Amino acid sequence: MRPKARIFSYLTIDDGEEFPGALACDNRGSFKKLDDGENLISKMSNYYEFLSSSTYSKEQGLWTSPYIDSGGLGLTITYAVPAVSKRNSKLIGVAAVDATLEEIENILTSQQ
Repeated sequence: MRPKARIFSYLTIDDGEEFPGALACDNRGSFKKLDDGENLISKMSNYYEFLSSSTYSKEQGLWTSPYIDSGGLGLTITYAVPAVSKRNSKLIGVAAVDATLEEIENILTSQQ
């Protein structure tokens, strides 16, 4: 396949670790095992760095208004920025992250 795929694998269970881990490592990606209750977003920094390395944003990001998450997480907001190709300056997607208002409150409280 050209360009060769880069695979990032994140698992929460012990069974079946060998195949996704080897697949990720063989394809210039990474493999991370999540412990029970561990936050996936905190383990994905290498994935976010990879995404940002080949793009840039001409514009600042945007925050959404709070909304009820369809997965039952509660009040959530999203921060999103356009991803623009460094090669041809065309829009290739959007990078976004969701956070519950509870998560944001916990972060702010812990930083005081």
